[in-house]
Amino acid sequence: MASSYPGALDSFTTKQDEVDDVEAAHVNALQDSVVAIQTELGLDPAGAETDVLTRLDKSLPKDYLSKYGITVGADTLNDIVFPVILAKDNADSISMRLAASLTKQIDFDWASGSGNGGFPSGLTLTADTWYHIGLVDESDGSIDAGFDTSISFTNLLSDSGGTKFRRLGSILTNGSSQITAFNHFGPLWFWDNPPLDVDVSDQNVTQVSRVLSVPPDVNVLALINVVIQRTGSDTAGIYVRHTSITDELPSFTAAPLMHLGHETGTTAEKSGTMVQAITGTNKVVFTRAVGGASVLRMSTIAWLDNFIA
Repeated sequence: MASSYPGALDSFTTKQDEVDDVEAAHVNALQDSVVAIQTELGLDPAGAETDVLTRLDKSLPKDYLSKYGITVGADTLNDIVFPVILAKDNADSISMRLAASLTKQIDFDWASGSGNGGFPSGLTLTADTWYHIGLVDESDGSIDAGFDTSISFTNLLSDSGGTKFRRLGSILTNGSSQITAFNHFGPLWFWDNPPLDVDVSDQNVTQVSRVLSVPPDVNVLALINVVIQRTGSDTAGIYVRHTSITDELPSFTAAPLMHLGHETGTTAEKSGTMVQAITGTNKVVFTRAVGGASVLRMSTIAWLDNFIA
């Protein structure tokens, strides 16, 4: 019987001594399957690597990161669950594979394995602090995960004994040094309870820096609910931009236009919209108004991470 491989997997029945007759056809079927596998793989399929899986992992494209979703564990305030994942490390030198989900605790010092601590022993868990989360290798080459204030996971690698890492995202502790509730879908991170980042009455025609509730050390695309309210009946508008983009006055007619605005009309008129803006590594965007001083409120709803090289 010819092998079905690689179009399908061959199947065989279990033979028992002194019960089943093993015929030449049975042996031939096994031989056909072996030959089909050898033909598919070719000579020396591992090449210079120790095995085929290692060679396949190293053939992954630059910056590769499989689909993944970070969730909280049974202890929703302190545990993070890392899913099955395959990624290239930050330097694109090795592939990092979690073959099974891994639960790490932010409130215990790092120890290898699921259900153990994931926090660097050289740091102190602090309230209202951002911690990057990601994969690290160990001295024996195995892959684990955890938390670190360092974008390059230097503190966590000091514990694991490895040298490779891949950042997957970031979490924020609350006033009790516990994980602030979030949801994660691919590159998109949502706050469960979005914070009010800006609530001012003095936004004017000069640019002002605004700190948003997004991770530090990386550029992310922030999704921000924005409300403006003019203090009088004059024209009022707002423009939100990345810190490296040219500073220009918002306008109803000239580029770059504006995100939100009112022409002359009702006193204290309000309006709102969602704005997308890339943040600086200091979590900052710039805002600038046209017209008289106006009330400005901004609430970070979500951000896209791991999408900018």
